[in-house]
Amino acid sequence: MRQGTMRALAWVALVVVTSACSTASPDVSSTVSLDITGLWTVKSITVADEPYPIPDEPTMTFDFEVDGFLLGTGFCNDFYGPYNLDGDDLTLGPGLHFTAMTCSQPPGAENADEVVFNAIKREDVRVALPSADSLQVSCGAVLIDLERG
Repeated sequence: MRQGTMRALAWVALVVVTSACSTASPDVSSTVSLDITGLWTVKSITVADEPYPIPDEPTMTFDFEVDGFLLGTGFCNDFYGPYNLDGDDLTLGPGLHFTAMTCSQPPGAENADEVVFNAIKREDVRVALPSADSLQVSCGAVLIDLERG
């Protein structure tokens, strides 16, 4: 695809992320106990039921510490701050911080950090554990699939 088309798709995804955070949530009916502590690696991002491109390297990780603190590495930028899990409602912050570096990313994946960061800053973030090694974080039209490790 041409660079202009990819940039337009990225902006559409950002608009969806910031405006549609109340429609979809992970299937919590088949979840096991919600123990999200530990290191999780993002495997895929879906926006409005469409796969969103992510770079192969570097990876994005979420490290949920036992003490309620989250350390994360993005595809370009990092994030950190407190978290609270109440049932399947995940609250990140207040006080969630993001670095603001400029990085070169593969075409189409330039805004992957922004898509995730805008989603996890929302108040209606939900989590599900379809299995012990699979975590889903959702905010409306954005679904982030992670695997343990």
